[in-house]
Amino acid sequence: MYADLHDFARRRLSCLTVPVTSGRPHACPRAQIETIWRLAGQPPTAVGLPYGRWSLAKLRAYLIRQRLVKAISREHPPRVLKKGGTASAMSGASSSAPIPTGP
Repeated sequence: MYADLHDFARRRLSCLTVPVTSGRPHACPRAQIETIWRLAGQPPTAVGLPYGRWSLAKLRAYLIRQRLVKAISREHPPRVLKKGGTASAMSGASSSAPIPTGP
């Protein structure tokens, strides 16, 4: 606490700068996240697959096969789906990334 007060006394408002964030940048852009949400929100039959519902493994395999993502870990689709999509992705509104049809 006192270190903050002393820093403020020396530097005034310049001590209130936003800290630089570190770490790995997001690997999945917003358009890809919206595409994953739209795809997960429709049955696999809508894109020509014979399944009744998506499993995480089938969703991941489809995303890679259709080149919607370059690579995706097994843990990433559940994280994306758990965090939630944007309002446009959940309402079914179109996005800039089309979902291809067919196997």
